[in-house]
Amino acid sequence: AQVLAQLVGMRRSVAIVGPVGVGKRTVLNALGQQLDPATRIVVLEDGQRLRLGHDQVVRIDAAVFNDTATSPLRVVQRLRPECLLLGDTSSVSLDELFSVPNDGLPPWLGVFVARDAGDLIERATHAMLLRYPGLAEATAQARVLRGLDTIAVFVPGEQGYALASVCEVLRHGAGGEQLIELAL
Repeated sequence: AQVLAQLVGMRRSVAIVGPVGVGKRTVLNALGQQLDPATRIVVLEDGQRLRLGHDQVVRIDAAVFNDTATSPLRVVQRLRPECLLLGDTSSVSLDELFSVPNDGLPPWLGVFVARDAGDLIERATHAMLLRYPGLAEATAQARVLRGLDTIAVFVPGEQGYALASVCEVLRHGAGGEQLIELAL
């Protein structure tokens, strides 16, 4: 909890991953509570399940966008929030999230179904390859890594769920990224 709270305080984007039912949304809600109350927050999810006690929260029901050509992430960009909380939604795909220019989104906290950090990166890379036929796999993966800061992996545990690892994307200039696991 302390590691994740520090990352949120450092304005790092955090992908919260794990299987269905492991408590990803609970963790997202807890991390959202750690944000400065003066922060302009946009919550993008299907329905309104996250409960934040902040005054400056705009909630967008992403399900409204299912039958429109408008991307909910484009609406988020126009609102210029200081942080985006991306809850459970089928309206925003991994390829769309990582197709937005790197400077187009604020730091975000989001939940994704994946086994581990490598699985999330692989799923997002393949989503990019499907969205952009002819794109080189290395280019797609680099785009995904540029859009990530941190991946927190949760697994089922004896008492509900447990933080298994926190991985950080290190940037080495000239587009070189490396995924490392932080010591907990």
